[in-house]
Amino acid sequence: MSLGLCDGYARRKFFELADIAGNLRKGKPAHQISQIAQGAVKRIDAIFDIEREISGLDSVARLAARQDLSRPLVDSLHGWLPAERAKLSGHNEVAKAINDLFER
Repeated sequence: MSLGLCDGYARRKFFELADIAGNLRKGKPAHQISQIAQGAVKRIDAIFDIEREISGLDSVARLAARQDLSRPLVDSLHGWLPAERAKLSGHNEVAKAINDLFER
């Protein structure tokens, strides 16, 4: 079950935009930290947690777990991100990350 591209790549872009400590080290003010990016990281991490839990199961069991556990999270993410994207300028870095997620 995919988010639309390599899931790690998708998370990395959002993580960079949500990395409070990293941005503060770079001298960026805290108000530039995106709540949307933080929400995306949290949601993607929940999907990754499921993948870690089902690692080692046979393919049938992994598919069943993904359908039961991951699909609702992925569907929710796919509904939430476009709604959040609609609130942002096209030049916003989070908007670009969301666009990238759905265009790959």
